[in-house]
Amino acid sequence: MIRRFLCCLCLAAALRAQDASIEPVRPQTTVFLRPYLGPAVPPVRLNNSGRFSDLIRAGILYLTAQDAVALALENNIDLESARYNPILAIWNLERSQAGGALPGVPSAAGQAGSVASGQGVAGSQAAAGVAGGNGNGGGATSGNATISQIGPITQVLDPLIQETSVFSHTTTPEPNATQSITTTLVDATHVHNISIQQGFVSGGSVSLSYSDHYLEENAATDTLNPTSAPNLSLSVTYYLLRGFGEAVGARTINVNKINVQISDLNFKNQVIGTVSSVLNQYYALAADYEDLRAKQSAYDTAQQFYQDTARQEELGALSPLDVTTAASQVASAQNDVAASRASLLEDEVQLKNTISRTGPMDPALSAAQIVTLDRITVPATDDLPPLNSLVEQALSSRPDLQAARANITTA
Repeated sequence: MIRRFLCCLCLAAALRAQDASIEPVRPQTTVFLRPYLGPAVPPVRLNNSGRFSDLIRAGILYLTAQDAVALALENNIDLESARYNPILAIWNLERSQAGGALPGVPSAAGQAGSVASGQGVAGSQAAAGVAGGNGNGGGATSGNATISQIGPITQVLDPLIQETSVFSHTTTPEPNATQSITTTLVDATHVHNISIQQGFVSGGSVSLSYSDHYLEENAATDTLNPTSAPNLSLSVTYYLLRGFGEAVGARTINVNKINVQISDLNFKNQVIGTVSSVLNQYYALAADYEDLRAKQSAYDTAQQFYQDTARQEELGALSPLDVTTAASQVASAQNDVAASRASLLEDEVQLKNTISRTGPMDPALSAAQIVTLDRITVPATDDLPPLNSLVEQALSSRPDLQAARANITTA
């Protein structure tokens, strides 16, 4: 319980310290420009936190278990990078609430000089099916492929307002001057299109469209010159057998809401893993100090025993074989001390890499010796709850299991 309280306390302190440093800042401007401006993301902090300067004294890093956990939460790059995932999940939820499961590829099709059917010389030729030099009634057109998803597509839930205006002046040689009575047809066109569309989660949409084609040309036979061809339409669309109902239209929104919870659970699970890892490394280093102290004591004892044996051999109380045996014990104890010291240095470097952002790149930290202030204590009594209670608590509290259940729900 003490360790859990310690982890929660350090986690809360670390999150409060990091919120101001990596949280993207949304643009503060008028509501008309805000949707078109990206948020400002602060740069990543690449240096260690200032806590190290308070803990290193005379080249020694005095470290408690609480300090080790706090340093790991402040300087762990993987943990800081993982904190962006909940933010991205919230933004994905906002995008799905606007409608549309997949971002499509906008068409690059352009139009120039288009006229309505039957309008002017070109419009009359196109309506009559007469192929002329400009029989298509417009300029060059092109289109791109579009991305589509399988199954019903969620309606665009944000109000969609589109307006395009095309002003063109075209000069077209006329191979057949019977209708236009001119060898060169000069057209001045103004095309305006505006539409307002609103989709609903239930699967329907309402669209109001207005278009106007204005044409002025130099044809003497065009008695209505200039002309305007306006068009106004209102349409209501509902797919009764495909994509009808909020269960289908809101499925992406519901999935992204669960994904926000999953992202929080995954981050919580990563924090727990980081805390568990640093505590294991901390107490492993504390155990290395105890082991080195024991091995050093055994070496001192073997050294003293060797000196006593050698002295007794000089006095003739022992044989040279006893001296050789004592020397072998000294060599073995010395080898144990070297192995224990190497293990301590290795665990010390590993703990430095865990609690720092730069690792051995920081000269002060690289040269500092870690001294663990907390020791491993064995409780006098075992007051753990029954095994069934521990299993039930683990099944209800483990974030990885909760995330797995949420993934099944989204699937």
